[in-house]
Amino acid sequence: MKLYIVQYRGIGMVSRILKWKTWSIWSHSGMLFHFDALGNVNGNDWVLAEAWEKVGVDLVEGKTMQEVLSKNHHVGTPVDIFETPCSSTQVADIYGFAKAHEGENYDWKGIVGFIARKPFEESGKWFCSEYAHAACKHGELLLQREASYKVNPNHIGISPVIDPYSHLITEDYDRLCSHKIS
Repeated sequence: MKLYIVQYRGIGMVSRILKWKTWSIWSHSGMLFHFDALGNVNGNDWVLAEAWEKVGVDLVEGKTMQEVLSKNHHVGTPVDIFETPCSSTQVADIYGFAKAHEGENYDWKGIVGFIARKPFEESGKWFCSEYAHAACKHGELLLQREASYKVNPNHIGISPVIDPYSHLITEDYDRLCSHKIS
């Protein structure tokens, strides 16, 4: 069984600032689950779990990897996809954590503290890499030996427990989903 970690090379202004501040090529982290690991999720094949500035903690379901990775992101954003072997229990625990926090707010204070290098951790709110790290830690997959609120996307991307899997470029989400009937 595998868990996929996704790392966005964001192209927006906030992404560029984060990449500059962290000396990283990545500005955003998320976790990608395939239905083989979870059973069928509402008739969909993929689920992306991410904490995103525009929507907070979100679980995006879709038929294709391209579809779920493109929602909420600028068209043309490069995405690096990593994989790590996990037991079915680990994947279920990581997904359970992700699902339990769905709908929680984005942690803007945490981002400020992260950039200022001061702990402004706020319970019940998450920024992307904090959320991914905490979920994985909950499933006993330690991406980095650090408190989750201190983990930035670069820390996730250079984790020794993940391996490169694939790479894609986000596309227009509405066009990708145009086959669906409203």
